[in-house]
Amino acid sequence: KKPERGHRSNMAALKDKDQKEWKADAWKVPGSPLGPGEGVRVFFHAILSKDFGFDPDQHQIFVRGGEELGKPEWNVNVCELHVTKPLEQVGALIEGCTILSKRLLDRPVPYKYVVIGNKDSIQDKESEDVNRCLHLKSSLLGSGDWHQYDDIICMKSTGITEQVLNYVKEWVGNEVVKKKLAASIMLDRVLSILQTWSTINLNSFFMQFRQFYSVVSERMVYKEQVRWTSAQRWCSSGQVGKYLWKCLQKHMALFLEKSEDPLPTDFPVRSKLRMGLIALHVAEELKLSLSKNDLGTLCGLLCTNARSPGDLYDDLSLIFSTSQRWQDYLVNLCGRSMDQGVDLWVGTLPVLHLCMGPLLPGREPRIQPENIWAALEGISFSEFRKKRAHEKRLLQLMVEKKYLLSVDEDLFRSWFSLLPLSSLAAYLQEFSDYLTRFPAHVLDCLLGTYYRLQGLKDVNKNLEVRHLQDIDKTLKMLLHLLVTFQDKVLQEPLVPSYLTVCLKLHEAVCELTKGLMTHELLALSAEIVCIIIRLKPIVDSEEGPGSDTGMRTSVRSVAQGALAATRAWFRGTFKQSIFCNSNDSSVRFTYSKEIQVWQQLVEIRFPEEHGWKESLLGDLEGRLKQERPLSQISAYCSTGWAAAGAEDSVSKCFEKCAIEAVGLACQPQTSILEGLSQSNLQRFGILASAVVTKSWPRCNGEAVDDLAEVLKYLLTWPDVKHLFKLYRTDEKILAHITEDGKKLMATADSVFTKVAEALLSRTVLVEQLQLIRNHMTQFLDIWELKRKSLSPQEEKYDMKNVLDSRWKELQFLQKEQSRVDSLLKLCEGVKHWVKVDCRKIAEKHAEDLGRKCLNEVVMASPSPTSLDMEWVTHYNLSAHVQEMATTIDLLKDSHIFWTFWAEAARALLPPEEEEAQGGPLVDIEDMYDDLYLPCFNKFRKLYEDLRSGELTFGEVHTIFGVFVNKYEELTFDLSVMCALDPSDPRDWIQERMEQVREYHHLHLSAKAAKIILEVKETLGLTGDFSLLHFVLRITEASENSRHGKLGQIDRQVISANKLLRHLDEARCQCLLELALAREFVHWVREAVKGINELKVFVDLAFIFAGENDMDMDRVACFHDAVQGYSSLLYKLDMSTDFHAFTGHLKELWKALENDPHLPSKLVSFI
Repeated sequence: KKPERGHRSNMAALKDKDQKEWKADAWKVPGSPLGPGEGVRVFFHAILSKDFGFDPDQHQIFVRGGEELGKPEWNVNVCELHVTKPLEQVGALIEGCTILSKRLLDRPVPYKYVVIGNKDSIQDKESEDVNRCLHLKSSLLGSGDWHQYDDIICMKSTGITEQVLNYVKEWVGNEVVKKKLAASIMLDRVLSILQTWSTINLNSFFMQFRQFYSVVSERMVYKEQVRWTSAQRWCSSGQVGKYLWKCLQKHMALFLEKSEDPLPTDFPVRSKLRMGLIALHVAEELKLSLSKNDLGTLCGLLCTNARSPGDLYDDLSLIFSTSQRWQDYLVNLCGRSMDQGVDLWVGTLPVLHLCMGPLLPGREPRIQPENIWAALEGISFSEFRKKRAHEKRLLQLMVEKKYLLSVDEDLFRSWFSLLPLSSLAAYLQEFSDYLTRFPAHVLDCLLGTYYRLQGLKDVNKNLEVRHLQDIDKTLKMLLHLLVTFQDKVLQEPLVPSYLTVCLKLHEAVCELTKGLMTHELLALSAEIVCIIIRLKPIVDSEEGPGSDTGMRTSVRSVAQGALAATRAWFRGTFKQSIFCNSNDSSVRFTYSKEIQVWQQLVEIRFPEEHGWKESLLGDLEGRLKQERPLSQISAYCSTGWAAAGAEDSVSKCFEKCAIEAVGLACQPQTSILEGLSQSNLQRFGILASAVVTKSWPRCNGEAVDDLAEVLKYLLTWPDVKHLFKLYRTDEKILAHITEDGKKLMATADSVFTKVAEALLSRTVLVEQLQLIRNHMTQFLDIWELKRKSLSPQEEKYDMKNVLDSRWKELQFLQKEQSRVDSLLKLCEGVKHWVKVDCRKIAEKHAEDLGRKCLNEVVMASPSPTSLDMEWVTHYNLSAHVQEMATTIDLLKDSHIFWTFWAEAARALLPPEEEEAQGGPLVDIEDMYDDLYLPCFNKFRKLYEDLRSGELTFGEVHTIFGVFVNKYEELTFDLSVMCALDPSDPRDWIQERMEQVREYHHLHLSAKAAKIILEVKETLGLTGDFSLLHFVLRITEASENSRHGKLGQIDRQVISANKLLRHLDEARCQCLLELALAREFVHWVREAVKGINELKVFVDLAFIFAGENDMDMDRVACFHDAVQGYSSLLYKLDMSTDFHAFTGHLKELWKALENDPHLPSKLVSFI
């Protein structure tokens, strides 16, 4: 290094001429025999003690060393040193330069300082047994120079006593003080390099400081007894570092003092920021554990006072061009300060940002990792703001340092990301003046908020109320900023970013609050999207003459994205149905504020072309229509929600759904208005109008006014009475009913009045009376509602009594009509054999009585037996015809009666006439004797014989043959027959039905009965089997059997018959084979006396059979047959009757089931 570019330019100027000459001599480099690149230039720096009494004119100072530095050792002057600066009270700073071989690198070399007087005599030198150590470390050479910074050169001890005294002085601190003083002086000497601020000097300073610290922190000495050892330390390396830091603090303090005095002229560093970075470098090199005060001092130095980015750049550009790890140092400083609570580090960020890279004014923010966007790479900012969640000091500090924003464009984002969520709104408020000057930074506010919400996603379910409140305040402030700066925030290059960020922000809010009833946040973020879309620059770019198709697409995409996120939020938040209700009349909203949520979000004023309102209303409509119609109607009238004004779109949507639900719910059995809340008269009036108009009968789409249709509507629709009540009593609700509704209600009132008058006057139509009777309760309810408007003449009537009277008249007519109908049908049924003249009655019966007035078909007539009046109908029947019609109507459902009626009619047909000709003509009055009485008498006799059980089997066979296997129909017919005697208890019907059924089934039992009787003969049984003889006797086709009485079929016969019917073909065959084997039965009973002898008998038979297979088979068949039939062969007593016999058959059936070939085995043996 040339003197004028190196130390020379950085040394303090000596005041007198001699000192300047000394300094010039110190840096003269002697000639060297080493070739280029073979040597290392070494600079020696030391302090010569004043004890030497050094006189430059009489003395010289040299460095001499061992044989490594030249032979003979300790006699070669390696380097001459010259005084470069007198030091009061200490001595003088001496320095010199020489070139040494690179072979000495990384090797300890002994040396010492020697003072030589005139005539080359050694005036003094350091101790003989202690040598200094020169250790040139190649790792610290840098540009190729080495600076050996030594401490004070002291005179050698002359005797043992003096050496001991010096040793004691060193330990008591005198020597330590000297070494500290030397270190302080040498540090100043290193700092003096920076008096000229240049890249070369900066790099020289960094390298020399490392060399200085390497030497001063661990001095090596050489002793004869011990080769190389550490010199006695005046303090540890850590303490050395702390002492050097303490020395450096004196320089730092001058910048933090509020004194207006200028810095000393020889002060090495004249910029606060530069001093801060130098100190930061020293702290990192010394690996110091800085205290909170130290960190505060460093941060204070690194808080720039520059007023523009250019000033800051000019101040630090040179030092940042060096190869030091400034970014790491500064990030480390920030981390240490955060850990120890030194907030001032936030003011150092402009320096960090300048170090990280050159400023790019106007660069476009993008969706990227937050640490990059906030220019906080390597800083744990998220953990920092969590720890400071409830503090406000940081924001106050930022406000105090807000001038820094004009220096560093990135600082606004950094500070935004460092503040806790609770301080963001206040931050935006405090820095609104900055945003006024730089409105484009509103985008940073949006993006920073988006990042913050992203960080909260993981705690969605644990969001505290304070979080939501803080987000609410922040979003409101953002909205305020957008409204305030809406004409200034957009710059052409930033338009796509604003669109993207506002959508991302809205999506983040939707995701964060999904499932939470925090719609206010959602509405705020949606408003932000809406404002961005409606900003004038965007609208102009869409609609202008040269409209940007890409811009339109981007805007549409953002709007649709915001809409999709909002709809997803609704689906994720309102997962359950909109209503929770125990019944349709008591409906509550599952989410109490749901309608308010829809109202707030639907009414956000997005441009119509984006379909915001229509889509959300469509979703709400779909959600409502998922519920039952009555639930929709009840909820519409409930107090659980309120309209937001006359133009409330949600209210109109709800109204539309409710009116459509009325149309779906209008059923004759369903009341819509019952139980509905009337707290909101307007809504109730709207629904009442809808009920009238939707439920009113129509023809071709037009409301009908036909009396019959309207009356049917009034009596069948349950809400009519509610409508009449409203129509007559509640004027407030009437005020909200539509004109169409009022017109229809007037029609209803008129129709009801006319029908009521007709009832009172007996001019009511029969069909209307029937309808009124079927819905009498509703009719009377409406009558009561109209009582206030009745005339005095009408009011005196008890309408219920009137209706009862009219109903009795109608019932009389209906009974007469039913009897005539039965009579005419019976006459029609026998027209093949006899023609009955009943035209007059038939003509009257064919008339539509429903369209006739009651007083036309039912008249009062004087009674022939009393003074009272009796009712007669328009049929005007005679007594005989009346009797026939009455009886026939009672028996019209009897098949037997119809059969007897046909037989009686057929008897009137002359033998010479054929059925096709229709038979004789009989007047209806003559039919009484000719047709009715013969039929009726025969039917009555049948009834009496059945009751008594005297009906013969022949009659049963003839009359009831049609009822074979139709015994339910027979039971019904017998029940109809009992109409002849209303007092008949009918307890005989079931028994007669069973007797008839058994009679029909006796032929099925005859075969089994015959076989059993044959078995009885074969076995020689003498017991009572008379039941079987009775069965056979009845089934014989003889005249005697036809005269038997039905009552003879008692319970025993029925039981025996059931048992015989259970003998199927296989069982009958089994018994038949036994009956046919009479001789075998007698033989086997003689040969084998009992079942116990069977085994012995069979064993003997097998012996006699020998090996003849056929004989063996026959013996086996014999065994199986006798064993199977043993229950009848050996277990029956001779006096066994039929009942006991059937008990033994069970064993036989079991044997037959096990061996179906049992009968054939019996036959094969015989």
